Parts: sequence; structure tokens; C-alpha cells
Amino acid sequence: MHMKTAVRRKMTGIKNLIPLVLGIAAISLWADEKIIEGVSCDSSGVVSMQDGIKVFLAHWSDKWQYSDQKWGALKAEPGYPLKKDASLQVKGIWQLKDGIGSFNTNLVISSVNASSFEYEINLQSQEPVNSRLVCLSLVLPAPVFAGKEIFLGDNKLSLPDKLSGEKISQMGKIHKITIPMKGKTLVIEGDYEAGVFDDRAYKTDMFSIKINLLPSSGGIKESRLKLKLNLIENTFRCIDLKKYANMGFKDDVPDDGKGGWTDQGPANDLSCMKPGLITLCSVPFKIIDPDSNNGKACMVFAGPSRDYFIKEARHPHELGESSGIVSSPWHSLASKGY
Repeated sequence: MHMKTAVRRKMTGIKNLIPLVLGIAAISLWADEKIIEGVSCDSSGVVSMQDGIKVFLAHWSDKWQYSDQKWGALKAEPGYPLKKDASLQVKGIWQLKDGIGSFNTNLVISSVNASSFEYEINLQSQEPVNSRLVCLSLVLPAPVFAGKEIFLGDNKLSLPDKLSGEKISQMGKIHKITIPMKGKTLVIEGDYEAGVFDDRAYKTDMFSIKINLLPSSGGIKESRLKLKLNLIENTFRCIDLKKYANMGFKDDVPDDGKGGWTDQGPANDLSCMKPGLITLCSVPFKIIDPDSNNGKACMVFAGPSRDYFIKEARHPHELGESSGIVSSPWHSLASKGY
């Protein structure tokens, strides 16, 4: 009797486990779909990019109740997401929180080429959904992007190291957003309104760029947005500065007026620096080999403590935006606003 009871319990446990296993199997059938290199989309249409960037729909009701597309809030219809040729389509119901309403959602993401894709979203509802704002939210992790600069159109905007307020920029009409990333630059093109916000004000370690759907507020029965996103590889070239170099990295005798480095002797030279190509923050630098350049490998400029170094160096070519490796002894960077 006890054995039969134990068997029945065991079989019941197995029966209860079967739907769970099948559910897990069904979920695992969909892996995030690659759109282009560095960009993928999950089964509910949330886009992920390198550097931790996420792109998803967000909605605030007329009473400021918040809903977004993440965590399965957008339930795909049977047969979706649908991958066809170079496009991915997600159709389903986006159920807003607290019974506010729902949108029939049709999202199409299409790769244009190896570095670009189009994002087109259309929301519809039979009954008006009272909305304070419906937008596409592009979130940037603050640990990655704090202190960096982005562009709204041609206007440069700094993302602050520390929280100083919710709004970094007001909502406004623009056609292009440019975001520097690690080794790449994200350019978002379209005809839209957008603003930049510091979500650390709400205890999340993120910045957000909100791009409005049209219409974006009121009693919404239909709203849409179309964007083109370009993920452009950053290209660099090393400028040959050999003939401008006036010092080597090694200094055997301090304060002899000959150098090298900052003429502070072997206890404070840069003899550990190895020549050749190095990469710092995705930017390549070619370190000059002093043995092949008459002992010269760097430019050391004069200052109050060393007036016998060079005063200036002029390169004949337009450098545009450039990066360099800089050291500054006997110098208060704070006094210069660095």
C-alpha cells in the first residue's frame, strides 16, 4: 500500500514536471536573433547592442504609470517572431500595466547592409489609450558612458559623471543622434523628437535617450516610428611624429640639461616604455623606437622647471579629431580645467 502510494506520488510529480519541461523547451527554441554584427533582438522585440545598450518601447499613462516592452510584456502571436530574408518581424499584444490598456504591436527590423538596419514600429488600439508619453527608450549604462559626449544633430552634449538633475536635454526636433561606442559609432537617423535623461535620478545606473513615437501623447489609437540605425566602425591612422621627437625615454643623469624624458634621472624616466603598436581604449598608437630614430622617441615641451626643451611643434597636415598619450610633470591639471 505504501509502495503504491509512493508510485502514484512519483507519477503525479512526473506529470506535473512534463508541462514545465515542455515550457522550458519551447522557450529555448528562440535564441536572440542577430540583426547585424553587435546587434541582436529577443523574442519580444527588445534590441541589444554592444556596450550594454538596450532599445525598447516605453509608456507613461496620463497618471504617470510606467510600462515597458521588457520582461515579456509584449506577447508575440503564434508564428512570431518571424525571420524572413533580411528582416525580423514581431507581432503581438503589448499589455500595459495596471489595466491601462494594450497595443497591437507590429515591429519590423530589417538589415540594410553589414553596418545598418531599419527599425519600424506601429502601435494600434481599438480604444484610445490615455498616454502622457509613448516612446522608444534607448538606455546607456552610466558606468560605460558617464563623462562621454554624444551629439544631438550638430550639438555636443556631455553625459555627466555625477547626477545633477533628471533632464540632460529638453525634448526637441532632431534628425540625427550620434553616440560614440567602443570601436564604433552609433548614428540614429530619422525625423523625430528626442531628449536625453539621467535615470540615476530614479535609482537606475543608466542614461536614457527617449525618441517619441508619433503621436506620443493623448488618447492614442495609433502611433508609429521609423528609424535607421548605423553602427559605423571607427577608423584611425597613426601620424608619423619621428622628426618632431626631441627626447628618448631613458635618462641616465638627472638635471644635466640633456634629457631624456623629463631630465629627472633613471628613478623617474620612462625607460620601461616598449616601442611598437599598442591599443588604448580602442585607439591604436605606434610608439617610436628610439634605437631607430637617433635616440629620440617623444616630444618633451618646455615649462618653468625645464625651459630648455622645445617650445612648440607644428604638423603640416590637418589632424581633425586626434588622440595622443600625454604626461604632465610639475603641472596642476586642476588649475587648467582638466
